[in-house]
Amino acid sequence: MHTAVTWRHTAVLAVSLLAVGACSSGSDDDASTGSGDGVEGVQLDPTSTEPPGSDGAAVQPYVEDLLARYETTVNDILADQPAAQDPSNPTVEEYLDIFEPDSDAAEQTLAGWRANAEEGLTVEPSEAGEPAIASWLDGEIEAVSDDEVTFPTCDEHHYSVHDAQGDPVEDVRLTDQPGRGVAVRIDGQWRLRELELLGTETGCRTDGTDTEDA
Repeated sequence: MHTAVTWRHTAVLAVSLLAVGACSSGSDDDASTGSGDGVEGVQLDPTSTEPPGSDGAAVQPYVEDLLARYETTVNDILADQPAAQDPSNPTVEEYLDIFEPDSDAAEQTLAGWRANAEEGLTVEPSEAGEPAIASWLDGEIEAVSDDEVTFPTCDEHHYSVHDAQGDPVEDVRLTDQPGRGVAVRIDGQWRLRELELLGTETGCRTDGTDTEDA
């Protein structure tokens, strides 16, 4: 399944996956728990202490869950960027909950979306029924410590940007874009710290339909 990531540069690319990616954030304030819905039938318990980074196989479903939630919230906000102007919007709150507390990365991307909304820019997926932005786990999770892991991602971006008059501004079609993510364990719960596209190479290990053999 395609799971989640998003950010780039410029006002338009702030609608993309990697504007968030180059930044790291954070204090170690209390983090609220996630939905616990999991991915691919894995049931995650948001009330328990999640496994340490040294156990990559055990951490994998938590990272996949974060990416899945990330992709869903990003695509929802891209479809309605004025929502980013309301801190109490449930989708915005869910987006922020995916990241470590007080994340500069998440806040910078929200600021980009707010700027897009103020300029009247809109984003539409290139293909109906498909996400504008998709990213999935593209290999093994590597431990930095019990409370920090890194992981490879693969990204696809398929969307068009229109100005306030509805005229096309940019058509983005990126496939097989390798990326890198960092997740940290805050108060026993895994959260994203950063996601970025590497930008120096193309080609991914998986096609996003099955990460078990990555």
